[in-house]
Amino acid sequence: QTNLVLVEVEDPEGFLQALAREGVLATAGKPGYARLCTHLDVGDDDIEAAVEAAARITATLER
Repeated sequence: QTNLVLVEVEDPEGFLQALAREGVLATAGKPGYARLCTHLDVGDDDIEAAVEAAARITATLER
């Protein structure tokens, strides 16, 4: 079990910038990946908002 989520994307920097505009902070992972991390102060609602933001962003990037 881990508190890390790796997201494979073609343009990690663009994905990270788009997440930041949505209020979601993440960092670059290994090449081709974004790295998101939860912690004690991140609640279920925060995680759901981050997942929804990531889904919107990836749908836009895939077009």
